[in-house]
Amino acid sequence: MKLKVFACIISMVLLCSCATYYITPQMLRNHNGSFSSITTLKCVDKDGKDYVMDITAQTEIRITKKDDTHETFYFVTGFLQDSIITGSKSYFLNIMVKPIKISDIKKIELQSH
Repeated sequence: MKLKVFACIISMVLLCSCATYYITPQMLRNHNGSFSSITTLKCVDKDGKDYVMDITAQTEIRITKKDDTHETFYFVTGFLQDSIITGSKSYFLNIMVKPIKISDIKKIELQSH
């Protein structure tokens, strides 16, 4: 019985897992303004292979800064103005992330669930 439960849990994790893709800060710089109108985005996978990602309401962006701190928010809530990125961690509450300067970015990861 325990083996069946364990197998079900592992199967669910594998089915629900999502791949991580990467973009450069320069790629975001080309999208000045709201990110909500972006439907696809060219990025790369962990092996450096090109991939075109469909952007949905569940797509998350995780920005790691050069000081190794990070912010995670929904991509479609993102906004770029004057080389500053901001976004919201929630659709229902206005929980904005601390503004991030493009020049402070070390890495940008995208995931869609």
